[in-house]
Formats: sequence, structure tokens, C-alpha cells
Amino acid sequence: MNKTMKKSTAIQAVILIAGLLLLLSVYPARVYQQTETAYAQGEIADISEAVTRDDTFIQKFTTQYDFIRSVTVYIDEVTLGRYIGLNVLDPAYQIVTQRFYDLEEETIPGYVTLPLNLAVKPGEQYLLMFRGLYSTLRLGYSATGEETSPYIHEVYYHDTTVEQRTFAGHITYELPVSKSDSLGIMAAIVVLALVSCAVVRMRFGLPVLPWRAPPAEHTGPLKIDPPVSVRRVVQVVGNPLCCIFFGTLFVLNFPLMKFDDRLPDLLFYGLGILIAWGVGLYVINKSVSEGMNAGDNGDGSVLSPRVTVPVPLTHSVTQHVVHFLQMCCIAAMLWYSTDYMNGTADIFHRISERQIMVALLLLMLLFFDLKELPWKGLIAYAAIACGSGIYYVRGHLVPAEEKEYELHNLITTLSAICVALAIAVLLCFVTTMRKRAKQGQGQGVRLSVFGMISIVLAAFLIAFRHGKMWVVVLIAGYAVTALCFALWKEKDAWMQVLSGGLVLNFLHTVGYCLIFRVYAGYKTSRYAMRFHTVTVTAEYLTIMLCAALVLLLVRMIKVYNTKGSVSFRDCLNEALLQCVFLGLVSAYVIFTLSRTAYLAVVVAGMALLIAAVRLVKEKRVRAAGQMILTVLLSVLLLFPAVFTLQRTLPAMAAHPKTFEVEDTDKRIGGGVNWDHRNFMCVERFYGHFTTKILGMEDLGYDFPEDRYNYDENKEPIYDPYGNPLMTPDSGARRARTQEGYEDSVEQFSNGRITIFKSYLASMNMEGHDTMGATLPDGTVIVHAHNVYLQVAYDFGIVTGIVFALWLVAGLVTGVKRGALLPFGILAGFMVVGLTEWNFHFANPMTIALLLAVMPLYWKEKTKQTI
Repeated sequence: MNKTMKKSTAIQAVILIAGLLLLLSVYPARVYQQTETAYAQGEIADISEAVTRDDTFIQKFTTQYDFIRSVTVYIDEVTLGRYIGLNVLDPAYQIVTQRFYDLEEETIPGYVTLPLNLAVKPGEQYLLMFRGLYSTLRLGYSATGEETSPYIHEVYYHDTTVEQRTFAGHITYELPVSKSDSLGIMAAIVVLALVSCAVVRMRFGLPVLPWRAPPAEHTGPLKIDPPVSVRRVVQVVGNPLCCIFFGTLFVLNFPLMKFDDRLPDLLFYGLGILIAWGVGLYVINKSVSEGMNAGDNGDGSVLSPRVTVPVPLTHSVTQHVVHFLQMCCIAAMLWYSTDYMNGTADIFHRISERQIMVALLLLMLLFFDLKELPWKGLIAYAAIACGSGIYYVRGHLVPAEEKEYELHNLITTLSAICVALAIAVLLCFVTTMRKRAKQGQGQGVRLSVFGMISIVLAAFLIAFRHGKMWVVVLIAGYAVTALCFALWKEKDAWMQVLSGGLVLNFLHTVGYCLIFRVYAGYKTSRYAMRFHTVTVTAEYLTIMLCAALVLLLVRMIKVYNTKGSVSFRDCLNEALLQCVFLGLVSAYVIFTLSRTAYLAVVVAGMALLIAAVRLVKEKRVRAAGQMILTVLLSVLLLFPAVFTLQRTLPAMAAHPKTFEVEDTDKRIGGGVNWDHRNFMCVERFYGHFTTKILGMEDLGYDFPEDRYNYDENKEPIYDPYGNPLMTPDSGARRARTQEGYEDSVEQFSNGRITIFKSYLASMNMEGHDTMGATLPDGTVIVHAHNVYLQVAYDFGIVTGIVFALWLVAGLVTGVKRGALLPFGILAGFMVVGLTEWNFHFANPMTIALLLAVMPLYWKEKTKQTI
């Protein structure tokens, strides 16, 4: 960031980077869209009978593309009320989305466009169900004939087919611009970028063609070309963009009130935007030397802050690239594990497992020293592997007429890639070992006690696996990874690489959520991020919060041990970027409203604080107080900012993505107003939090979505058909949700006590073929909701004991070495494991745990490294 370049070079770099981003927006992002319309209307042939809540108007149609932007329908009159309801049903007649639209400002009679922004499956038959919502209205029919689209089918009124009629209207699809248009746009972007660079070069008196030698003196209008730092360029470009973005968001909140009109929300969102604005400016202007990596300019290692030898992260550009690629592999493993946890069928699980293994094998290859590899042999092997792989895949392709042929072919391709990479890892490992043996470096690193216990656990797991193939893959994969890690010459950098991979994955996930995952106040009011269940989200966020807390604590430890006693203000300034990241993670933890997540992060956080204070050389009590205060400030200050962004940005993007098994709120899909009452709001969150977490009485939430149909006392004005109510009907008022909370342990544990007892009663020494135990009512439960019981049930009591000892041994080893990241992830894993099953090849907690503990397998100091 402090490197300098000529001003002309800086301007050209900005132009080219902007051009590259624009090119990526065309492909593969395909941001630019066009529309295609499926028409049904000709002349208005007839008008329907009254459409009400009960008497619905249904149009069947076949989808042509995968995204419906809007539906246009002819409305003849609205006799009562002011709304029209629209439900979309999938081929299985399940409601995909539920919408209502205010018709007060529309021209009636006439065609009215109802925004939908709904993802669908092309070639499937869906239903548009128009109905009254506290209203009564009439819609138009169009006669079938030559003008009718073949994709628009029969229409129904109150379950009766209306012969020779379709609805009067059309369906508008959104699809990426065509390939020819995309190429044209990309060509225009390239030409514009090159012309802009040429103009800049001419202004500075440089030759238009960059490969020509520059003149001895400037001849252009600008006589000087001063040097500027990269940091200054980022500031000049980033600060205005940041101010424009957050300034616009602030105005949308107030005075425009686009997100809500209630005072608490306006104030809270305004505060959140201001905090986010300040954080954005801080990040843009912060020196890179004080970045996220805790070991970039201090003791050099998150693994062991007591070590004072700098990590060799700055030896060469190659090492920077290798470390970044390692981070990408770790981030990819966690991303694919998310896909596994969201998978609804075995075929999706098989794909995700192979994707995780591909990323793990690539990580293994990146542990080898580039100078020690036989590049000629590897290039020859790569050619042979590519040819053989293509031949194998082509010979095992599933025909296009077979069901899910694309998925099966993807599995075949990924399997071939896994085999090819596994052989490459083996070749690199053998070659490296032989070369080091010839150089007298044959003695390898030695196993620690924790490593020996790991081997014992692996033996028990394999011996009593009962056909569970994932156990073999897990042990084999991570055992080879640990051996490759032992050959790596930069082991001290591993925790930086691992924490960087975790951060990279989390930032990617947050970016995805801010665009595609709306924050709902109903159904999914417990925010699940990119998972279909809050339970797995709690596991994932426990990992991330441990990583964020370690980054902050290690940064503060450096300040204490290098600068001695410092004021809280100075300490906070030194670790402000780490505070921002911790606050970001903690906000999403709070959004889950998961007692499991809260318990795990509190216990793991306290353990990390205690372990961190031990590494401070002097004035530990003061340091502990400052650490606790810093953590609390990070959580409290960032919460409004993250809450505001997660509430507003996905609503503005209007392209929500959901999962098949997710219990979503079907009323706030894309296209609804940004101030829809079913989005999360301050009062709704406060009620949920105090009720579920603090056990307080539910105060209720009574802000109807159809706000014009309720008076100032929140009493209904109209009945379900739009008829005015002459007298207030308190019985018609929306019932407040009252969730009873009993004091019983069984109620608090969500039935887990009964599950635990069933598993304990079924324990044996050999384990079981299946994961599920039988409950007293005869129900077979999916899993034990407890990792210790599940391991003992699956693999036998002795294996369960060894598994628990393995975790404790890792915790002790981490404390002795000052390995905060492994220690924190182990602590979080153990606490989450009390209420969840989190040990599996594709579980994100297992992936993070096994990667974190790799250095603990080996003794900390050896006479001779491999």
C-alpha cells in the first residue's frame, strides 16, 4: 500500500480495474438483463365474477425462463377495499410466494403490473392465484386463439375451468442479455477503457502505445507526472464512493422513509448507517500494515504468540501467492460444506463431498516447496492425467435423456479430478522425501502426545465404522494433509493462512447474504445466513467468532508485549480493524437467537480470554479489563450497522434466494416494497430476543402489513371481503403471539433430554450401523443432538471415550503452546457438541477443527525438520 507509482500509471490502473469489474459484471456475473414477455391478452372478451378471499381467479402457465420479473393483469374494477392478492403455486401445488399489492394509485379499469421477481424452474407448470385481500374486485378474460401464447393454459374461477378463456394480461421474464449482445457490451467496455488510457497518456505527454519508449521530457498539457502511493490512490477512489453509497442510504432512510416510518426504526437505521459509514472510511484509509493478519508485523504467529521470529510472509511474491491460494482452498472447503449441509438429496451430498476433497487435495499440493518438485515429470503427468480423465469421463457420461444427468456427470468429473490430484500429491510427497533424504534431511518431525492419541482415535473409528465410508475418507484425507503439512517449510505461517481462509470465507458469505438473503421478521426471523437451518449457522458462526476473537486478542497481546502499558484508547486504535471484524461476526451470532450459539461463544470466548491473558508479560489484570471492554464495545457498536445493512440491502436488491426445506416467509420475496411489515424491524427483534433468550413475557407485535385496513388503535376497518366494519370488533384483531415458557428442563432443552436418555439406553461396545436411536414413542430420531453420545453410539463406548480424551488433549496442548486459534475452535466445538452433532467429513466445524489442530500433531521443537 505504501509502494509508489507515477500518477499517470495510477490513473490508468484505476481505469483498467474499473473496466475489468465491468467485464466481470457482464460475464460471469451477468448483471445486465433483458426481458421476454409471454402474452395472453388480445381484446378483453369478458369480465370475471367477483374475486374475493374465497372466490379465486387462477391462471395455469408453463414457465419459459428461470426468473419472472412481473405479472400484468387487467383489473376491471375494485368494488371494495384497495388490495389485490397474488399467490404463485409450483407444480406440486405448494405456495411459492404470497404477495399483496396496493391498487390505490393505479388506473382502474386498466392493466396493472404486479412486480414479482421470482425464481422458477423453466418448463414447469405453475399457477397464478389472484384473490381479494380485504377487498373484492373483478378481472378481465381474454379469448383464446391465435394471439394466445402456447405457454398460457386454462384459467379457473373458484376451481371451475372457464372455457375458451385465459386471463387478460402477460408474464414478463428476466433473462441475461444474449451472447451477441454480451460480446458487444464487453467489446465496448474494452474499447472505452483503452481509449481512456490513451487519452490519459496523451495528457501526460506519453506515447499512446505503452510499449514505446517515453520521451525524455513531458510534452503534454500536464508537465509533471509526480509519484503517488497505492494507499493514496485507494483513498482518492474509495472515499467518494463510500460517501455516495452511505449518503444515499441515509437519505433513503430519512427523510424519504423508504424502509420504515416508525420512529425507533428510523433512529436505529440512521445510527447504523452512520456507524457503517465511519467503518467504511476507516477501512479505506487504514494502513495495510495494521491489517487483519494478526501476525503481519509483530511476533509473527497466531499459533504461538510467544515466538518472536517473524513469519517469512514477505520473502517473495511467490510465497504471497501460495499463501493466498491456500486461503482460497480453505474458504472453498467451508463454502462447499455449506452446500452439503443444505443438500436435500444424496446426489447433492456426493457432489459437495467431492468438491471439498478437490479443495483439500489442492491445499495439500500447496504445502510442497516449488523448488523441490520435479516439474518436468509433473508436466508430463498433468498431460497424461488430463487425457486419461477426459477419456474416462466421456466413457461414463450419463445420456441427456436420463434423470439428473448433469448432476451425475458432474460427480463423474469431480471423481476423476480427485483421483488425478491424489496421484499428484503422492508423486510430490515421494519426490520430496527422497530429495531430502539424499540431502541428509531424512529425519522427520516427531509426533506429540496429541498426535499419538489422534492415531489411536483414527484406529478405533475405522475398526468400528460399520460401513461408514465418510470416516475412511475423513481419516485418510486429513492424515495425508498432516503429513504434507509436516513437509512444509513455513509452518509458523499456518495459523495466519488458516485465519485468513476463515475470514475470506466469512466475508464472501456476508457479501452473499447482503445481496440474496433477506432478513425476515416472521418464519425465518432467526437469521440463518447461507444455511437452511439456524442450528448449522450456530456451528459455523462459532468457528468464525473464535477466529475473530483470536485475531483481536493476538493483536492486543502484541501491543502489550512490544509497547508495554498503553492506554485503552491507544490499544483500541491499534486493533480497530480486528474490532470491526469481531463486531461483524458477533452481530450475525446475535441474529440467530440460538442458545447453542450464545453458550458456545461465551464459553469459548472466556476460555480464550484466560488463555490470552497468560501470554501478556506484565499488568495482566489491566490487560484483561481492556480486552473485555474492547470485545463489548465491538459487539455493541457494530450491531446497529450490521442489522441495518442486512435489513435494507437485500430488500433493495429484490432477488432473494431460499432453500427447498427452509421455512421461509413467502410474503417478502423480490419486488415487495422495501418497507414491508414482514421484514425484520427493531420492535420485532427486541420481542424475539427478550422472549427466547431472556425468558421475558412476549409483548406481542401488532403492526399489520396491510396498514390502510387498520385504524390508529390497530382495529380492523374492513372485513376479509372489503366491507366496512360498522363497530370495532376486538375479536377480529390480530392475535398476538404468546409463546408459553415452562420451567421444565425438558421444555428448555427442546426435547433433547428424552433423546439423550434413548441413546444412553442403546449404547454398546461395538457401535451401530445407523445413527438413529428409538424414542419411547417408537420414533426413530435422526441423530443424538450431542456429538459425544453420537460418536459413542455409532462407534462404541470405548471410541466415544477416546474421542472425548482426544478433544481434551488438544485443548491442553493448545494451552501449553499458546495456540489460541486451535484452542478457541476446540473449545467452541466441544461446547456446541453438547447439543449438536458436529463431527462429520462435510461439517464446517469438523473441517475448521481438523485444519486448526494440524500443528498440534507434531512436537513444537525438533532437532531437524524434514
